[in-house]
Amino acid sequence: MSKTQTPEDLRPVPGRFGIGMNVLVQLVIGLVIFGGLNYLGFRYYWRWDLSPSKDHTLSESTLNFLRKLSKDIQITVALPRDAESYPDTRALVEEYKRNGKKRIRVEFIDPARDYERAEQLKVSAGIPLSKSGILLQGVGRTRFVPEDEILLKIKSSSTDQKAVFYRGEDAVTSAIIGLLEGAARKFYLVAGKGSRSAESAVEDLQGLRDIGRQQNFEVEPLNLTEITAVPADASGIIIAGARYDLTERELGMFRSYWAAKRAALLVMLDPSVETPRLAGFLTSFGVRPRGDRVLFAEVTSTGVRKQFEVEGVFSKETIITQSLADSTITLAGQSESLD
Repeated sequence: MSKTQTPEDLRPVPGRFGIGMNVLVQLVIGLVIFGGLNYLGFRYYWRWDLSPSKDHTLSESTLNFLRKLSKDIQITVALPRDAESYPDTRALVEEYKRNGKKRIRVEFIDPARDYERAEQLKVSAGIPLSKSGILLQGVGRTRFVPEDEILLKIKSSSTDQKAVFYRGEDAVTSAIIGLLEGAARKFYLVAGKGSRSAESAVEDLQGLRDIGRQQNFEVEPLNLTEITAVPADASGIIIAGARYDLTERELGMFRSYWAAKRAALLVMLDPSVETPRLAGFLTSFGVRPRGDRVLFAEVTSTGVRKQFEVEGVFSKETIITQSLADSTITLAGQSESLD
């Protein structure tokens, strides 16, 4: 008796060579797929900053600046690896490199371990490097940002604890701007309008000068009674909380200055006083002080509670503040709104 053969029984059985070729083809296909996915992942990828305050995401203004960067910049992070600011600084400068259109080169050295490289850097940069920090070089200029200007520690007046603020992005972007611009811009702070006491005015001026060192500008006091025109080298004028109104002569100086091609005014109003000439000057250019108060109010069991220190956000709908849309600001003291 013989079993009837089916078509499956008549199909030839592959030999060792055929099996080996099948395995080889599958292996090649697998390698091609793996290599292709790896290539696509390297060239096209997305990054997410999952930190609560977006500490590792560059602001839109910095990104716009990097997109227009046309000069090569060398950033050297000279920080010990156990430094408090090292992790944040490393992540920050890597973001500059990634968004810098190959214009930004980054190097990390530990001054304690890479002693020879640190000495070479001192000679080539022409600076002592007595502190740890970030060294920036480009267009024949050098800027050094010490670590204590990257990581600010401010002691609370009510407790012995210190609040720590990381401002690496501000410091690095400002240093790059300083490299490219060269000479520092000059701003003038209007003095003699009763906004602050003599001691407080000195502190305000010093505070602005400290900021200016990082933003590549200088600040000098300006007494309007001693001049007949705004200085020609003024990149901007600051009027901070004037309690006495401007005179017609002073208004004339500001109108002439504002008519210039490169003029800038920073005006901080004191809502507790009336300055009709200054308000009229602002209104003539489309900014009208409303004379009200910005506040937060809520009804409690003891009555209505008002809080003048409020937190504000920047609108995405206005072109003026679009670049600041992801930022917030605290309005301290009493503020008034504007039309």
